[in-house]
Amino acid sequence: MLVEEQLADFAGSDAHSIYHRPPEIANGADYILRSSDRDYAEALLYENARRLLFGEGACLK
Repeated sequence: MLVEEQLADFAGSDAHSIYHRPPEIANGADYILRSSDRDYAEALLYENARRLLFGEGACLK
């Protein structure tokens, strides 16, 4: 619902290590790409995290 309503700002995983609960985000990324417009999907999957890491201000939507 959060993705469909464009209320999420970041996508992530609940990974703890590569052996126990590894980060398998391909299915989630595919869902976001299928159910969202391209600009929102790119912001959610990549651009917002990059902006946060480099101190570039508010998230894109």
